[in-house]
Amino acid sequence: MECAVITEMAQYPQKKILRYFLAGGKNLGQWLTEIQERIEKFAKRNGCDAVEVAGRKGWIKKLKGYSSPVFIIRKEI
Repeated sequence: MECAVITEMAQYPQKKILRYFLAGGKNLGQWLTEIQERIEKFAKRNGCDAVEVAGRKGWIKKLKGYSSPVFIIRKEI
C-alpha cells in the first residue's frame, strides 16, 4: 500500500466541505495527482463546495490550486 486517505464531510450553513488527510508517502509522484482528481470528483458528486487537506506545509507545493489558511489547505470546487 502506498497511500491511505481519511475523509470527512463537514456541513455548515453556507458550505459543505470535504476534508481529507493523506496518510502515505511512498512513490508520491506516481499517485498524488490521480488521488487529488478522484477526491475532487467525489466531493462534487456529493455536493461539496470546497475541499480541504489537513497536513504539513509541504503539501502546498504538491497540490495544485490550493492555498493555506492556517495550516489547512483548501480548494473551492
